[in-house]
Amino acid sequence: MKFTSFLSSAILIGLSSLSSVGAEDIPILGDIPSKIYEIDLTYSETGPPRLSFRSTPPARPTPPPLRPSTAQFDLLSVLKAMKLAGSCQSTDIERPENLTVAIRDRARPCQAIMTGQSFTAIDVLSYATVVLKGHASTPVTIALAHDLDQPPVAIAKVTGHFDIRVALKPMIGRLDPTHIMTIVFEADAEPATLTLARFLLERTSAQPATGSRKGFWVWDYRAVAADPEGLIQDCRRAGVTRILVQMPDRKDPDALWSAYAHVLERAASSGLEAFALDGYPEAIYDPTPLIEKISRLRLLLPPEHMSGVQLDIEPYLLGRFSDPEDYSLYLRAIEKIKAHLGGHARLSIVMPFWFSAKTVHHRPLDFEVIDRVDEVAVMSYRTDVDDLRDITEHTLGYGDVVGVPIWLAVETRPLPVDRQVTLIHEPRLNMANAYVDRAGRRLVLTPPPPGHTEGFRVAHEIIVRPERLTFAGKRRREVQAALDTIFGFPHTSLAGVLIHDMPGYFSLTE
Repeated sequence: MKFTSFLSSAILIGLSSLSSVGAEDIPILGDIPSKIYEIDLTYSETGPPRLSFRSTPPARPTPPPLRPSTAQFDLLSVLKAMKLAGSCQSTDIERPENLTVAIRDRARPCQAIMTGQSFTAIDVLSYATVVLKGHASTPVTIALAHDLDQPPVAIAKVTGHFDIRVALKPMIGRLDPTHIMTIVFEADAEPATLTLARFLLERTSAQPATGSRKGFWVWDYRAVAADPEGLIQDCRRAGVTRILVQMPDRKDPDALWSAYAHVLERAASSGLEAFALDGYPEAIYDPTPLIEKISRLRLLLPPEHMSGVQLDIEPYLLGRFSDPEDYSLYLRAIEKIKAHLGGHARLSIVMPFWFSAKTVHHRPLDFEVIDRVDEVAVMSYRTDVDDLRDITEHTLGYGDVVGVPIWLAVETRPLPVDRQVTLIHEPRLNMANAYVDRAGRRLVLTPPPPGHTEGFRVAHEIIVRPERLTFAGKRRREVQAALDTIFGFPHTSLAGVLIHDMPGYFSLTE
């Protein structure tokens, strides 16, 4: 829940002088990659600068996928404009309203690829059903693929005359439904002729949100351990039904751990959902300390008095974090903790909204997280509800399909102005205005000296202004008005909204 989580959606304000950072040398605390293509330098009014590295250039931007909004979408019209590859050809002669494909070699599947159009993929996440009608001379499998290098996922096998409806949900977890690039036809025998008269996507009618609950993040476990009744009264006063309370430190005495367990027990008996809250970035390399803390708490607390465990890991805050390789470690750490809980308590994960733009295992990272947990909480800190809706639509849509609850979040604490400078490798040293001193383990924000070959230049600078992210300084009724709008989002997965955090909320004026 650190402020750096917001940077990827900040406002581009153009180039600026590196002198605004306030220091010429930035220490490099983690490992230095052997090759550096890009450096992200983050700094704010309240903390030291932070560095992260990218070893390879980012992927070239591609047109965004087509996102149909109609109740029915005619995929057949798109299919006719797609490029056919493999051993097949289109033969629309007698009935041009149909698509007839001749498949000549089953060893080389017929592929219809979305290239050379204004879009190179289709987002089918909001659609529930595929309608297929036509004729196949011999059995033909119709499949979807989100990547030319990945195996396709079958929709149906058809033969003879067919007129069928197929649910998309069973295949959603096996591909990236927001980025379908290819439709594949595979014949059991050769040659084969497939005629499609109908290929429709149908969506279910929009459903209202199922949750309008509020929750508080609570970090000062010592304070609430000393006054659990005060915590319960505060929750009732704010209309909150869930609390997520930071777990004690491993080194804290047994008496404090017992008092903490009593807080969760007392909260649960009063009707609140009580979650134990913990997490730290290094857990991706070794989640054992987290598992030990969970085990210690379970010995102190009856299972019915702990609704679940929520983890706020945020591995991308580590200086040595490698994107995207270490996201696999992140997912494995989640799997280990989920296995340890063994179904005795729900596992909730806090994640930034921009996980929807990251890819791991050839699928969006937010989908991969959702597949492994009982619920997620999205750090969707925005004061503009339309903006909040836009950045969470991807995650909520997937939650709708797979039935996993999604909590959104609002911020009420004061935040500093934060900036991010991106530097890229510059082989023309006369154009560089920074360099990496590997021996001295530092980034130097001045032009490289003679003989130095690893130069960088500023590509852009981003500024994040707090009024866009936090309700600090506003009134509680403004927060409630935003929550009322969020509760109306048409997503069955929306479970409620978490408020960051309890002291911040109560510091707002009535």
